[in-house]
Amino acid sequence: MDNAVLIALSFSYSNRKIGEVSRFFRKLYGYENHSHYGRYRSRVPGFLDRLPYVRYSKGLIMVRGDDAETVKKYLTDNGASILSWEVVPSKEDVEKLQGS
Repeated sequence: MDNAVLIALSFSYSNRKIGEVSRFFRKLYGYENHSHYGRYRSRVPGFLDRLPYVRYSKGLIMVRGDDAETVKKYLTDNGASILSWEVVPSKEDVEKLQGS
C-alpha cells in the first residue's frame, strides 16, 4: 500500500442537540453496550469497524486510499464537514491499515 488518506472531520454542535452528535459518533465508531446495570456487555459495531483505519483523535482518522471515497461520502451524507489529505503512512500505520 503506497498511499492513505488522512481525514479531519467536524460535526458542529450548533443547531443540533447533544444527542444527535452522540448518535453520529456512535454510528461512526461503534460503542460498548451495557445492560442490566453493567452485568452484560456487548460491542455495537460502527461504520468504520468494517474498514481498517487508524484513529488519532475523535475527529482525525486515516484510511486506505481505496476506502477514502466511501468514508468521505458517508461523513458528508450524515452532515459532517471534512478536510482530507493524501499521506504516506508510517510502517506502524501500514500494518494497522492492512489489518482486515
